[in-house]
Amino acid sequence: MVDWVKKITRAEGDAIAADEELVAGVFAHPAGGFARQVAGGAVGGVIGAMTAEAMAAKRAGAHDGADEQGMASAFPGERTVLGLTARRLLVFGHSQFSGKPKDLKAEFAVTDLDDVLIEKKKLSHRMVVTFTDGSLVDLDVPRMGGDAESFKAAFDRVKGRA
Repeated sequence: MVDWVKKITRAEGDAIAADEELVAGVFAHPAGGFARQVAGGAVGGVIGAMTAEAMAAKRAGAHDGADEQGMASAFPGERTVLGLTARRLLVFGHSQFSGKPKDLKAEFAVTDLDDVLIEKKKLSHRMVVTFTDGSLVDLDVPRMGGDAESFKAAFDRVKGRA
């Protein structure tokens, strides 16, 4: 499994303050992104594209729109690498070619985060980041993209719940 803490530190270490330590990292797709990629590649062509669109619409219908407003609206809707410190959640872009984190896209104070919820699935885990204003971000964390459960455990330690 990829050590995202090490990758983030090497590629984007300047984004981490001198008095901060990165405690967890994970690679994530927007909700349904990983399944769309798998379905599109497995089926291919027009049918694969239609299957991927249907899956995305089904997943999007499961929300009441809370993720479209509030603090969550600042979260980028692309493949990202998440880094967690005791003070901040850092959201980096992801280079498809090198696989490295690139460019800090967003950051959120840990005090603005309410919880990180994990739902285990076969190829990826669903990770929902909830904010104190009630908004949320729904993500897919491929199993090869890091350990979502370890990220959740680190989040709980940072929030003083472990």
